[in-house]
Amino acid sequence: MIRIFLTLWFLFAALGLSAQKEAYNWIWGTCFPEFGCDGIDDGLNGTGIMKFNDDSLESITTKYFPAPFTKGSATISDSLGNFLMAFNGKTLFDSSGNILSELSDIDFNDIIVGYRGFIFLKMKGNYTTYYLLNSIAGLFPNSPNPFDVGIDTLFEFKKIEINSSGYEVSEPFPINLSVSTIPGGFDACRHANGRDWWVLKCGIRKNTYLRGLLNPYDFEFEPYYTSSDSAYTSFQWASFSSDGSKYVHWFGGYIRELQVFDFDRCTGELSNLQTFDFTEIISNDGFIDFTPFSLSPDGTRVYMVRSNVELVVSQNFQYDLETQALTVISDSLGIFSLMPNLKQMIAGSCCVDYTPTPDVPYANILKQPNELGFESEFIPFYYELPLYGFNYTPPNQANHLLGPVDGSICDSLGLNDETGLEKTTQNTFELFPNPGSQHLNCRTNLPLPLQCTLRDGQGKTVLTKVLNQKSFSLHQELLTLPPGMYFVDLQSESSPQRLVRKWIKME
Repeated sequence: MIRIFLTLWFLFAALGLSAQKEAYNWIWGTCFPEFGCDGIDDGLNGTGIMKFNDDSLESITTKYFPAPFTKGSATISDSLGNFLMAFNGKTLFDSSGNILSELSDIDFNDIIVGYRGFIFLKMKGNYTTYYLLNSIAGLFPNSPNPFDVGIDTLFEFKKIEINSSGYEVSEPFPINLSVSTIPGGFDACRHANGRDWWVLKCGIRKNTYLRGLLNPYDFEFEPYYTSSDSAYTSFQWASFSSDGSKYVHWFGGYIRELQVFDFDRCTGELSNLQTFDFTEIISNDGFIDFTPFSLSPDGTRVYMVRSNVELVVSQNFQYDLETQALTVISDSLGIFSLMPNLKQMIAGSCCVDYTPTPDVPYANILKQPNELGFESEFIPFYYELPLYGFNYTPPNQANHLLGPVDGSICDSLGLNDETGLEKTTQNTFELFPNPGSQHLNCRTNLPLPLQCTLRDGQGKTVLTKVLNQKSFSLHQELLTLPPGMYFVDLQSESSPQRLVRKWIKME
């Protein structure tokens, strides 16, 4: 355990407030001490902190840390938007730059983070507990994987408590990954109950994912498969839309496809896959590759960068998912990132002759990123950045503003306890025995008639039937099913009410 003392007023100010601004500070770039950050060579790395407010970028300040953020960054703020903690893939810092914990024994230079490699999460209504999910890769001498680097991934989970004495950091809890993954490639979305978090992480195949649910009691990943092609991919980038209704997954390397799923915040299921092939777009005009993407606030536009490293050229463009229209917004930009207020987007441009001050980086913005093409209102050189520069890929920030589904009765966790949000209690759904084998009893008080759907752990429907009784049993339908995890979905056909429960079939 490691404790760093905080001033009491700061803690108590954060406890009684209900605003959700936990993503309102970003770390943006690093200046190394050997280059004399801001003219100072004191062994510390100069780092830019962007602080956002409800409308725009509020300020850019300098913080000094004893380790760089060149592998990527994750940050968390309190509910008022005050900077609390930062993570660089190896070291956990408080807002003053003090080291709270070292999460990995791997040398910082050997760590491979990947895109969207780590993230801070927090339950709504809890102002003292924070969670850090960390995904990295390194050199594993005993790995059975012939690739060694970039496939076998360390995934760790860390709990951080803040009390009147300071920070209390738990020991890293390693997560066993049951499918092969690459570094990064994961994102989080609020569960429909408004408190917990769905976490999805990409496997090395197009149809392979790990899906986990973080609640106040536990967190673990389970394999989740879609029906898409199972080809390998070299790197991936995935993101939920701002409202949590879409999950968008990019495949780099030789595949070059964008997959768009509908996402069910109640069950965590992916459905209604749309695939967009970018092969021709990437090969036009000498461009040979992409960097990852960001979604517009309403999820209808994708912002990406296509580039040719050898020719040192790049273009930042908008791709419309509805019409497939492509509009080149600008040249030589980092990827546009959605501001945590979910209104504007920001990207960096660095060290080119035509910037207002040569060799000084700038931040550029999109004022109307939901609009099509040039109506998105690109404004270059909007903010001048200090000399620590900027990151070409945005930090991995969860959408802490996303709340519960209005009127939702979804409670697939069964968490009716003192830690949960207020729930609708008049609807029930019981499964027993659970776990079971060849017989399953079901009892509910949902309005009749009911449609009962049984899905396996891959999301594939194995049974659908309409029922006119509130107590029923399944037996013959289960005899040929292999052991594993299943979801029993009851949908009232006379109302929008729906309940889902997990059932485990044993040998």
